[in-house]
Amino acid sequence: MVEKFAEKHHLSHLTLIAFKNVTTVYKADCFNRPVILKIHKKSLNYYREITSLCLLREKNVRVPALLYCEMMEEDNEETGYLIEEFLQGNQLSEDFWKYTEREKERVLYQTGEMMGMLNFSVPQKDIPDCSLWRYAYEGITDFSSYNWMQIYLGSIQEWIDTVKKSKLLTAGLKQKIEFQGNLLKDRLYSFSENGTVGFVHRDYGFRNILVDHEKVEGIIDFEHAVLGDVTFDLSKIIFNDIDFERDKRLRNAFFEGWTGYTGYKIDWERLWLYLAIQGLGAIQWVENQRDYLIRIKNRSYMEKGIRILDKASRNI
Repeated sequence: MVEKFAEKHHLSHLTLIAFKNVTTVYKADCFNRPVILKIHKKSLNYYREITSLCLLREKNVRVPALLYCEMMEEDNEETGYLIEEFLQGNQLSEDFWKYTEREKERVLYQTGEMMGMLNFSVPQKDIPDCSLWRYAYEGITDFSSYNWMQIYLGSIQEWIDTVKKSKLLTAGLKQKIEFQGNLLKDRLYSFSENGTVGFVHRDYGFRNILVDHEKVEGIIDFEHAVLGDVTFDLSKIIFNDIDFERDKRLRNAFFEGWTGYTGYKIDWERLWLYLAIQGLGAIQWVENQRDYLIRIKNRSYMEKGIRILDKASRNI
């Protein structure tokens, strides 16, 4: 099917650059122009991506232009194909550790500004008319039935169930994590009423930020984007890519870029809630790896999740 699609749209020199359970990404040439071919096995991811790219390009945010998209029948299931512009630049994950401390701070300030631009790309008055909310989770019929909390509540319960089956954790630690996970669900309910709802990337990290000569050139990968509490995005990058407790200068450079662009202050209690969710997600991610050796290799990532979940639970 990929070969037929590529031939139909004059794509050549396909090179696999990323493969996940439900997403495959190729770099290709189209009439001597580099492009990205992305294949989504999950329809919600496909619709989130194409909706986000169209929305953000209208707002002059530096994201790839959507060149073509099509939903096709494949193996009795719908599969989304899209061709998008190839943005120049390296992933920040490749270049960041080459920078001086001053350069790191400068780039992180820019990533904070860019995230603020993403988060508030949809004015509050236009949120009900923005179609992105339709693809947050299954079963949404209209905006009045949309509740961004459901995105996290369902995941938290799945993650708790995964942890309960763990073969790496002690019975006492599993019980403790289950208690902390249930606490997160309770706190989400209390935090939902006064959260600032906006565009949330949900995977805003170094691997999805493109840079060239210490300048942020673009943001990629929007298959998880939703309308929700914008504070969530602040937690993702500082959990995965910055040692936010030790490297306070780097953390603060990112925060200053975001607050400078948005005019909003950091809600630390809310931020700790989402850091706790990141921690629980890290624990279950390691547990979900089928290969035992991969789980052992990523044990330190699990331990980081346990540590942050424990600390965050005492700050919310």
